[in-house]
Amino acid sequence: MKTILITSLNPTEGKTSCALGITKSLNNKGYKSTCIELFNSNKESIETKFIKELYPTELGSFPYTLTITNNSLVNKNEILQDINQFKDTTDYLIIDAPSLADIPQEVTQFYSEIPEISTVLIIKLEPSDSLITLQAKLNSAATLMENTISSVIFNSVPKYSERTLESYISQLNEQANIPILGFMAQSRTMKGITPSNILNITQGKLTAEHPVEYYESKIIERIMIGGMVLGSGKDYFNRFNKKAVLVRGNRPDIQMAAINNNTNCLILTGEHTITDYIKYHASEEEIPIISVDGSTNETLNLISSQFIELDLLHRSKVEHISELIDQHILLDNLL
Repeated sequence: MKTILITSLNPTEGKTSCALGITKSLNNKGYKSTCIELFNSNKESIETKFIKELYPTELGSFPYTLTITNNSLVNKNEILQDINQFKDTTDYLIIDAPSLADIPQEVTQFYSEIPEISTVLIIKLEPSDSLITLQAKLNSAATLMENTISSVIFNSVPKYSERTLESYISQLNEQANIPILGFMAQSRTMKGITPSNILNITQGKLTAEHPVEYYESKIIERIMIGGMVLGSGKDYFNRFNKKAVLVRGNRPDIQMAAINNNTNCLILTGEHTITDYIKYHASEEEIPIISVDGSTNETLNLISSQFIELDLLHRSKVEHISELIDQHILLDNLL
C-alpha cells in the first residue's frame, strides 16, 4: 500500500476537494483507494461527515484530535497502527491532512514516519501571484515539511493566468526541484450551489414533487434573470446550462421558456400564485420551484451575497474534479 498525503500551505486552497478527486480518479483506474481525514477536533463537521459518507470504513478512529504534549504528538503510535490496517484492502490510501499553517512541527515530523508516503502540496493560484511569490510559497512549504514534499498541484487557476503559469512551471521545476504534476483551471462547477442552498438562503417555499434533497445533483453555476428576456426567451436561456432562473411569479411565459431550456431551479419572486401548467411542466422536467416574497432584485442580492461564500463538498463536484485531474494532472508520476 502506498500512502498519498494531501496538504496545502494555507487553508481554503482546495486540498480536501483534490484529495477526494484523486481518490475517485484512482478508483476509476481500477485501484482500490480510499480517503481519510487525519485530524479534526470536530467529528461532526461537514467535511468529516462528507468524507465518511463517500468512503465509509470501520478501520481506525479517524479523524483524530490533534494534541501535542511534551513536544510529542499524542496517539502517534495508535495513528500509525490505524493507517497500517488499510494495507490488506487498499492500494492507495489518500490522507486529507491539515494545512501546514495550522499544525506544529511535531506533526510534520510525524508524517515522515508513515511508511511509503508521498506528500502532495496543493497551491491555489492567487491573482497577485508571480514567479517570485510562487517560489516563496514552495520554499516556505519545503522548509515546513523538511524537504519531504513529493510533488505540487496548482489549483483554481484563472483562465487568463494559464499561459503565464505554464511559463512559470518550467522555471519552478528547475529552481525548486519539486515535480509539478500540473494545474487545474477555475471551474464554475466547483463554486456551484444546489436548490437546497437556495431554499435555505432565501427561506422560500418549495413547490416540487419530491423533497429538496432529491434535487441535490442539480448543481447551479449561475443565476439568470428572467426580466432580461426579449422575445421567446429560447436564445437567452439556451446560452447556459446548470442555471437557476430568477423571475417574477406573474410571468408564466418567461417561466415556461426557462423550463424548456436546461434550467436546474426556478425561483419565483413576489406574492403570486403559481399557475397549474407551470407546476406540471416543472414537475415533468424535475425542476424544483422556490417561491419567495421579496422582489427579484432583493432576492438576487441575497443569493449573490452568499453564493461566493458557499463552496460545499458535493458528489457531483468530486466527480467533476476527478475529471479535471484525469485531463490535466500527471497522476501516474505520483504512483
